[in-house]
Amino acid sequence: MNAKNILLGLTATAAFLGFSANQAQAATKSLPTKGSHYIQKGNTYKLHLKVPGKVTLNTKAKYTITNSQNWKCIPYRNSSKSSHSFYLRAGNYNLTTTSKKSQVKTSFTSLSKLKKSLDTFPISKTEDPAQNPPQVKMGQAVNGFLDLFKTYPYGKTHVYQFTLTQPQKVDLTFSSMPIYDVSQGATTTINLTPVTDYDYKLDEFTVNDHATNKKHAWTLTKGTYKMTVTGLRGRFNFKMTSKIINGALAPTSITGLTPTSKGLKISYGKADKATGYEIYVKDLHSKNLGETEPVGINQDKGSYPKTLSQVIPSKFLINGNTYEIAVRSVNTNDGPTFSGVSAPIKYTYYLPSSKRKIKLKKPSLKVSCLIDPSQNTPYINLTWKKAKSVNSYEVAYRVKGSKSWHTFFTKNKTSEKITSPTDPNSPFYFVQGKSFEVRIRALHSDQKSAWSKVHKVNTNCSIEDKTKLITIYTN
Repeated sequence: MNAKNILLGLTATAAFLGFSANQAQAATKSLPTKGSHYIQKGNTYKLHLKVPGKVTLNTKAKYTITNSQNWKCIPYRNSSKSSHSFYLRAGNYNLTTTSKKSQVKTSFTSLSKLKKSLDTFPISKTEDPAQNPPQVKMGQAVNGFLDLFKTYPYGKTHVYQFTLTQPQKVDLTFSSMPIYDVSQGATTTINLTPVTDYDYKLDEFTVNDHATNKKHAWTLTKGTYKMTVTGLRGRFNFKMTSKIINGALAPTSITGLTPTSKGLKISYGKADKATGYEIYVKDLHSKNLGETEPVGINQDKGSYPKTLSQVIPSKFLINGNTYEIAVRSVNTNDGPTFSGVSAPIKYTYYLPSSKRKIKLKKPSLKVSCLIDPSQNTPYINLTWKKAKSVNSYEVAYRVKGSKSWHTFFTKNKTSEKITSPTDPNSPFYFVQGKSFEVRIRALHSDQKSAWSKVHKVNTNCSIEDKTKLITIYTN
C-alpha cells in the first residue's frame, strides 16, 4: 500500500470515529503570563495565576477566557482593539480562540502592586471596613474593587462615610466593571444607612453588568451616613455631589401621649411636606442590660400613616415599663425622604384600669440555677404562682453585696429567666460561684404589690450535668 492510500485510510478512520484530523491534533498547552507566544484554533491554553492581578493580552486574534467553573471573563473596557486587560483572582483559567495561528503578547502585574492605584481606600486583610469607614467628600472621585483577594475575609464589602451639615440632595454617579459576565452575579448593590439610633430605610440602588455613569439620588436630612457597596466581583468607581434643598421636609414634635387598652396613643403636629410619620419606641429597662435600639414600628410594613396620631400596639409595650418615644416626618413621594427626629420623650406606660384600688398579693417566688442544654450555659430561673388581675411583674436583681438593683418588666404570668450579659466586663457577667440576689413584685396598672423576699442564688451549676437543678432558696 502506497503512502497516499495510507493517508486516505487514516482520514477515513478519523471521520468514522467522529472527529476531524485537525481535532485529533487539538492539544492543551500552558500559556505563560509574560512574553510572546502563539495561539491557534482547536487548542486550549492554560493560564495559571498564583496571586490575583491584571493580565494583559495584545493580539489580533479573537479569544475567550473562562475560569475553572467555565464562567466567561470580561476584559476591562478600553478603546484599543488589540490590547485587553483582565483583572482576575488567583486560580486556573482556560483560553480558547476561533482564529488561526496568531501571535499574542502577555504581561502580568500582581494586584498587591496595583492595590493603591485601583482602590482609593484599600480594604484591609484584618480590619472590618464597617468599624472605621473612610470619610468621603462631596465631589471626590473614588475607585475600588471587591472580592478579588480570596484570602481577605472583608474583601466583599466596601464601606464609606460622609456627613451633611444641613438637608441636601445627594447625587451618586456610579460605574461598575465585573470580571465575569452578568449571568454569574455581576450585580452591584449600594445601600445608604443613617448613622443614628433612630434608624430608617433609604431606598437601595443596584446596577447590573458593566455599568457606566449610572445615576441615583437621595434627599437627606443633616447627619452622618454610611454607604455600603456589595455584590460585585471586580472594579468600580463613583462620585457624589450635593446641593442644598430649599424648603426641606420639616420635622414634627410630640403633642400628647395617652394610654389605651390597645396600646399607647401618640399625637404629634403636622409637618410641612410630610406624607406620613414614623414612630420610634426605645425600651429603657433592658432585660439583658445591653443598650437597646429604638424600634421604628412602621419600618417593616414600609408604610407611614398620614394621620396625626398613631397607637403603639400593646405587643411593643409592657405595663410599668419606661420608654423613650420619638417621631419623624416622612415623604414617600421621592425616595422616601425623612426629616430629623423629634426630641425624645420618656414615658412610663400603665394600662388603663377601671379598678381604682386593688389588693395585690406579694408573689411567692422560687429561684433556681439551671443549665441551658442548647448553649451549655447557666441561667437564673424564676417561678411563681399565677395571680389574678396582674398586668405585669417587675424583676429586680443585683450582685450580692451591691446597693443598686437592675430592674426589668415582664408580661410572663408564672416564670422568667435571667441570663448572663455578653460583655465579660459587666458586673452582672456570670462566673462560677458568683452570687446574686433577686426579688419581684406584681403590678396592676400603676398599682404595685409589696416586694417578695430577697432570694439568694449563685451560678455554681454544673455545666456538664444539664439536668441538674439547684434550688438555693424558696419562700
